[in-house]
Amino acid sequence: MLGRYEAYQPTIASSAFIAPNTVIIGNVLIGENCVIWFGVIIRGGENEITIGERTVIEDNCVIHSTSPVRIGKNVIIGHNSVIHSCIIEDDVLIGPNVCVYDGAEIKTGAMIGINSVIQPKQVIEPKIYVQGNPIAKKVKKVKVDLERNHKYIEKNIAQAREFKTKFAML
Repeated sequence: MLGRYEAYQPTIASSAFIAPNTVIIGNVLIGENCVIWFGVIIRGGENEITIGERTVIEDNCVIHSTSPVRIGKNVIIGHNSVIHSCIIEDDVLIGPNVCVYDGAEIKTGAMIGINSVIQPKQVIEPKIYVQGNPIAKKVKKVKVDLERNHKYIEKNIAQAREFKTKFAML
C-alpha cells in the first residue's frame, strides 16, 4: 500500500520490487533495483527516507523517520529490523532483529550482528563487525566480503523479478 502524507508521497524506481503487503507512506524515495520484501513498513511522513539502489530490505522491517533517514546503495537489512531516523552508508550488512536508533551512523562496509542495538547517536566505523545489546566496546575489524553481499543482492533481485511474474494474491 502506498500512501500520501500531506503533500508528500513515495517515489519508487520502476525497477524496484515492492511486495504487495508493504506499506510505504510519505516522503520516501526508493532507488533502482531495490527489493522490499513482505510486511515491511516504511513511514516517512514529512521527513525524507532515501533508500539507495540495489538495497534489500527483508521481511517485517520497520523504517520510520522523525528526522531524515538515508540508507545507501547495496545495503542488506535483515528480517524484523527497526531503522529509526539514522544514516546507513553503502555496502552495509545489518543482521536480523537489529534496532538502529535516532542519529546513529553506520559507516561504509560495516556489519551488524543479529539482535544488536545501535544506540542513539552511536557511530559504527567503516569495515568493522559489531554485535550486542548494547554494542560491545571491543569491535572486530573484518575483511568485508562485498562480492558475497553483492551476490546475495543479485539473488534477491532475480527472485523479486520472478515474483513479479509468478506471484498472485488469493
